[in-house]
Amino acid sequence: MFDTGVTSDASIPTRGIVAGGLSADAILEQGLWDWELDRNAHPPNLHFRCSSMFLHSKEERQCVTRFGANVVKHRNKAYVLGGIVKDTMLSVSQEICAIDMQGHFHTISRSSPDSDSPTPLLIGTTVVSLNENLLIAGGSAVCFSFGTFWNLGCYTLMPISKSDAPSGIFTFVQTIAPVPRMMKANDSAVESSNPCKMTTVPRVRVTSAADFSRILEAAVPVILEGMDIGPCQQKWTNDYLLKEVGPEREVSLLYAYSETTS
Repeated sequence: MFDTGVTSDASIPTRGIVAGGLSADAILEQGLWDWELDRNAHPPNLHFRCSSMFLHSKEERQCVTRFGANVVKHRNKAYVLGGIVKDTMLSVSQEICAIDMQGHFHTISRSSPDSDSPTPLLIGTTVVSLNENLLIAGGSAVCFSFGTFWNLGCYTLMPISKSDAPSGIFTFVQTIAPVPRMMKANDSAVESSNPCKMTTVPRVRVTSAADFSRILEAAVPVILEGMDIGPCQQKWTNDYLLKEVGPEREVSLLYAYSETTS
């Protein structure tokens, strides 16, 4: 969500745009809406309607309707950084885009960070406008195929001000590495006096859609018993996986410990 007409005059309605996000069914949303807050009404009214912005360009609309992106006002523009879009992957040249108050849209090119730092993952980050720069902190993701990744520090994103540089190009100028916490002499004593608490995960059987809905609403771990998850239970033998995946491919294995009593 970002505004397109913020003013200090309370008599003028505030306007903006809502784009992207997830639907109630956890599907990437591609809708785009204008919102308008009438602060003269009692109580104030918030109105939504389908937006006509970016209708002339599928690429522009796709780059705006994201999930997990950051929107920050910087130098009289709204910058959209990172996130994901439906049915495609954002290229490096599309990860950062800018929208001015008249709705003009353009993507922002950026150079790679220094060789000692990886390119940041622009998902789950916090972005702050600081003077002439954008400060990017945090950022991480978990993928069951590729594991966990998180940015190692903070990044400073600064516009290039050289006269011969194209307009709207950013470059990473500094990476701030995190400082490890220094252990104190009594840290081990504190940790040993507070041992981990074991929690039993209940076993349940789902017999109806209502049972499954109650599990989702409770939002606590359970072990589902007697579930038919298809032929993989019999088909995925060691020999089958070795043939299909290949003996040279590195994989991450997840183990679950189960103890049953009669």
